[in-house]
Amino acid sequence: MLHRVTWLAAATLAVVAIGTSVGYWGYGQKQQKESFARMAETQYESAFHNLVSDVRGMRAEMAKSLVTRDNTVFHEHLSDVSRLCYAAESSLSRLPADTTPSNHLQTYLHAVDGAVNDWIHHDTGATDRTVRQKLSTFYKESATVVSQLGDLQTQLGGAQGASWIRRNNNTTTGLALDGMRKVDTQVATLSAVKPTPPVDTGTTVSYAKEPIVTSASALRQVTRITGAKDTKGWQAKLYRQNQPTGYYRITGTFKGANVWAEVSQHGGHLLMYHNDRTVQTSKYDYAQAANDAARWLAAQGFTHVERQEGLQYDHTAMFTFAPTVGGVPVFGQPIQVHVALDNGSVTGFNAAKAYENPVTSVPDRKLTVNQLQKRLSPDFEVRMERQVIALNEHHQYVPAVAFYGTMKQETFCVVLDARDGTEVLVDQLT
Repeated sequence: MLHRVTWLAAATLAVVAIGTSVGYWGYGQKQQKESFARMAETQYESAFHNLVSDVRGMRAEMAKSLVTRDNTVFHEHLSDVSRLCYAAESSLSRLPADTTPSNHLQTYLHAVDGAVNDWIHHDTGATDRTVRQKLSTFYKESATVVSQLGDLQTQLGGAQGASWIRRNNNTTTGLALDGMRKVDTQVATLSAVKPTPPVDTGTTVSYAKEPIVTSASALRQVTRITGAKDTKGWQAKLYRQNQPTGYYRITGTFKGANVWAEVSQHGGHLLMYHNDRTVQTSKYDYAQAANDAARWLAAQGFTHVERQEGLQYDHTAMFTFAPTVGGVPVFGQPIQVHVALDNGSVTGFNAAKAYENPVTSVPDRKLTVNQLQKRLSPDFEVRMERQVIALNEHHQYVPAVAFYGTMKQETFCVVLDARDGTEVLVDQLT
């Protein structure tokens, strides 16, 4: 199942603002901001190294499953492949969304996990020819994933001052961004990622049936946001042409700063936006920036959202929102907005996930929060719970409850289906 849940409360940035609260940190204290940034940086680095380790382990377990003819051993190794796919998706979800374009990598991990779980569920034997051929293909193609991630790990390790957090004039963040783009581009060529016939699973690309816009229209969409009048030198390049998820990548410069954005070919929706101008002062009120971010989202069509996380760093306020349905937040659809604190302008935005996986319908809840909590281990100390909407293993949105708590000094998020108590997700946060 997909486990990308970057907006989770108590998650990697360790400075979460739940609901409409502004936060409790003293953002005017430089030392405190640096401390928060170091904490986040450490967790991002750990998540990336865990991702590399998980993918390498997954490939090793594939090899072990191919060399055995014993059905029991075969299924043990398949279970380990599935477990490591899950772990890799979880590690991937903890990387900052604005510097980790990883849709194809996530799709690859999901496809492998889904196939392996199907073999386990149907008790497929170790000598099944079709399964062995598919598994052999997975194993061969996994070499590309391992190699690309390993190369990036080496590059980041050798870059002095490498950072996963975007800072002013920071080239090492560009190294991480370009590296993950290269990984994702390579993974896109693998058979597990190639499109399959669509199935009605309760999720669709929301803009797939909307009219196609021209590159000129997409460019105007971006320049309206920047305020640029002169578009000389700006470019709009089309990717995934003739596909539902086709998009234009817009690049240009405005007042000496580099600007890039992605606009959907269908409907002309702004998916991502970034302006790398230098922000040198914090004159703008943080609370006002939070309100302005919500209003800016409303202008982009996101009128039903809830703020989940907030962080101030390097004179920039970084907010993560989640779309809501009936007032309930949706897992796996983070919407990020970055506001410059010198003048309140938006310098970063990412809503690709929210457009790609809209909620079409949600069944009724049948179990209460208390009934669901009784299904948890007594060793799990619940600190907070939230009603949410989550995507289950059948790619259907279901009503759920997310329980945040600790067990053996580790922090977890456990998501249970509010219809029958089925486990939807278990994510280790720390």
